[in-house]
Amino acid sequence: MKKTILATLLLSFGMTSSVMAAPQPPGGVTLQWTGSVPAIATPGAGYWIVKDGELDFSAGVLTFVNDTNGPALQSSSEIGFKVVKDATPDANPYDPGTDIEKVNYSYMLDNLKVGINGIPASQAANGYFAVHANGADTPLALNTASTLSDEPTRLTIKSNAGATTPVALIPGADVVVQSIITITPDF
Repeated sequence: MKKTILATLLLSFGMTSSVMAAPQPPGGVTLQWTGSVPAIATPGAGYWIVKDGELDFSAGVLTFVNDTNGPALQSSSEIGFKVVKDATPDANPYDPGTDIEKVNYSYMLDNLKVGINGIPASQAANGYFAVHANGADTPLALNTASTLSDEPTRLTIKSNAGATTPVALIPGADVVVQSIITITPDF
């Protein structure tokens, strides 16, 4: 009897350790890179377009909600830029210590590209995503220049009021929004 209990006990311990040592299911992570080829920056053009704030031009984040009304854009981070005079046109690159003189400029939204689980493509003017500047309630219109200013511009992405949510905007969808902006200095 003692031998049977001991054998059963040893067998139980052996099964427990083999269960504990079983391989774990593999995990995973999704990595994504997006980008847009910028316009040619001509050295000696006399100005720099630089970030204003903490975020780089390609580091914006979109936040979505998904409730009984379905998925929707909740907010986006703010990406800012400003235009400064190139203090020493023959010396590159941008020097934040010397290239500080503000320059008047206007900007224009040339294109808005949206990719949902795919490569970004141009969105129609009345599409779901809209670019807003400096906290304005009205989105930027395509191909319409802003007024001249030397102050920084801060852009965010919001949903267009009344626009239909894209069918592809489903749980787990990867969304990329790119705004193509033309900046024209005036000095």
